[in-house]
Amino acid sequence: TVPDLPVFRTLTRKESREVAAITQRIEFTPSTVLISEGDADPALWIIEDGSVIVSKSTGHTNESLSRLKRGDVLGELSLLDGQAASATVTATSPGVALKIGQDQLRRLRDTQPLSYFKIVREAVFAIVARIRTMNGQIRELQSDPALAQRRVDAHKRRSATERLRSQENPDRPRTLPTRTRALRPIPERVPAFIPAPYPNTVKKRAAWLRTVPTFRHLGDQTRMELAGYISEVSYEPDSEI
Repeated sequence: TVPDLPVFRTLTRKESREVAAITQRIEFTPSTVLISEGDADPALWIIEDGSVIVSKSTGHTNESLSRLKRGDVLGELSLLDGQAASATVTATSPGVALKIGQDQLRRLRDTQPLSYFKIVREAVFAIVARIRTMNGQIRELQSDPALAQRRVDAHKRRSATERLRSQENPDRPRTLPTRTRALRPIPERVPAFIPAPYPNTVKKRAAWLRTVPTFRHLGDQTRMELAGYISEVSYEPDSEI
């Protein structure tokens, strides 16, 4: 089965075995590049052990963006939108990463759609968490630019020190503590579908869903069921949604 990591936490034991069958386990050493900026081979990476630095080229230097550890997810943006990798991921300690390639995930989607959905949902939550962190940093930058700059500078110094130590002593013990994160509660099941009382209204809403790119790939029956959950709300100009 796959390790006990946040991205796999909602899988049943049977689903966990199915996912393990398509998962590649990769051991890495300090300075190993797991993902290079511009790579066009989308895959979902999960850090099982060790630590990595995410950096991005600015044309003159490589700016460190974040330092990630056990349980963190990488490559999810490229996997979801099919674009090339937007940053480079380099190991700063010995460790292990799990890799699920795009083709493997597609096969999982076709054969075990519920397992696929659970993994993708957790990957999306990882993206959301990063966006919310970034929003917090933007607010801090607006309210106290000097403090924000001091934190950026401190992050750069820590990242540079971590890189230097990993290059000087590749076999050194890891110094970054393992992070214990509070897991989100597992969502309850969606309630049973209850059709709207007006069938013609549901049909009109289902037809409208066909014009929305997000729902265009759904089958007719699924769109009908989704339309039953939709409620319409009207707003006046300049009202707050």
